Amino acid sequence: MLRKISATVVGVLAAFSCVLLVETIGHSIWPISLDDGKKMDLAALPVGALIFVLAGWVLAVFVGVALASAIAKGQSPWPPRITSVLFLGACAFNLTAIAHPTWFLWLAALAMPITLVVAFTVIKRRDNAA
Repeated sequence: MLRKISATVVGVLAAFSCVLLVETIGHSIWPISLDDGKKMDLAALPVGALIFVLAGWVLAVFVGVALASAIAKGQSPWPPRITSVLFLGACAFNLTAIAHPTWFLWLAALAMPITLVVAFTVIKRRDNAA
């Protein structure tokens, strides 16, 4: 039981760490200034800055799910599932709390499920090979 809980916690933390790392790199290339007190307008950001955000999300969900599965060592499918639900919930909250450009919403809605399918396929193949 402790392994399953640890796997889930580590998977979620790894996912959010990936987002932090990739978005930090993106912010170093395209700095965001909120000094004027205005509300953040993501539509005004360069496309590349938003691509870094989406890349961070895609990498994060893959890494989080894969790490949770690796720590659980195939004992249970629940740690990667819970990790993916928690991370996707955070992404959904972000998408609703902050106004994103329409193209970003569509691309995120397409990329995240595809990434999950790929991650769970990789996990299944790895578990079957072991």
